[in-house]
Amino acid sequence: MTRLKDVRIQTNTERLVILLRQLHISQQDLAKQLGYHPVYVESIINGRKPFNRSFEKRLNENLKNRGE
Repeated sequence: MTRLKDVRIQTNTERLVILLRQLHISQQDLAKQLGYHPVYVESIINGRKPFNRSFEKRLNENLKNRGE
């Protein structure tokens, strides 16, 4: 890798971190919106918990509702 544009997003966790920045919301705010404890969301972002389908489904539903 020799340039910034060569960096590729590889995981849903990386996408989540970018999403939080783009939406200008904190991990705590996202957790509240999704109905999760903030420590759980932090654990996903830090790789201590898996980014599972249930979490992805709630996140996608939340994003869809934002767009409506």
